[in-house]
Amino acid sequence: MEHRDESPTTATVDPPPRTASLARAVMVGAASMALGGCVVLVVEFVLNRGRDGLFDLSWPSVLVGYPILGAVVGWMSHRNPETRTRARGIGIPEGYYATGPVSDEACEARLRRLRTSVWTGFGGGVVAALAAAAVDFAVRGWPFVGGTLSGGLVLLPLLGAGFGFGLGQRRGDPKPSPRDARFGMRTLMILTAYLALLLGFGMRISRVGNEARLLHEKSRAASRSADFYRKGLADYHANLGRNPPRPSLDPQNVDVFRRLAEYQEQLVEKYAKAAQAPWLPVAPDPPPPNY
Repeated sequence: MEHRDESPTTATVDPPPRTASLARAVMVGAASMALGGCVVLVVEFVLNRGRDGLFDLSWPSVLVGYPILGAVVGWMSHRNPETRTRARGIGIPEGYYATGPVSDEACEARLRRLRTSVWTGFGGGVVAALAAAAVDFAVRGWPFVGGTLSGGLVLLPLLGAGFGFGLGQRRGDPKPSPRDARFGMRTLMILTAYLALLLGFGMRISRVGNEARLLHEKSRAASRSADFYRKGLADYHANLGRNPPRPSLDPQNVDVFRRLAEYQEQLVEKYAKAAQAPWLPVAPDPPPPNY
């Protein structure tokens, strides 16, 4: 008689999808780089003593460029589970790198892996710099995009390449040495083309941005002057309402302050428009009002 095993069968549970841990690694990387960028932003604000205001700080790089690069770094760290193991301790654990000779095939595989990882980080830095410059241009226009673009195209790709080199290491690889920095002909050609593009296109954008920044500063200086005259007029009218009246201005100067305020406001509008198209010629300033 056939015996049938009627013991309950346990349902197999699929392992959690890899996408969840990937999303976590990407978010952690983006948040970590954004936090580091915020520290840089605070230092920049303190060094400038807040005189330029938050609008003039390099916040597009912090809120856009750094998180994008951090997301790329998080994705690369997810591809190397040993990175999380190394992160639990301080430094490189003993026996991580190979102590004996390594075969030529293993060395070639390591070089290919490092090359891919470094170029991935470098490309992520370029994308992050371009995205930060695009956001900067959309929000603040020409006056600041030159510095954001040039600085980002230098700093962020280098950071990405450095992270890529570290995240491309695997257990059993030879210990890194200065010989790993040797460049092949193709790498030199790519770096030369990138440097030429940076010096050509980037410097051109920087010159236009510097001209726009100068016009922006003139507009802001005129705005401060207009605020000074408007405040003087407001104080004059406020003091007239006191009992007894205490005018802060000579009545003969009230009309002068009004005309000077209107003149400075015209300059504010003129230079603000000119800063949005800095390649166009700027007309001379109109003569100031007589007083």
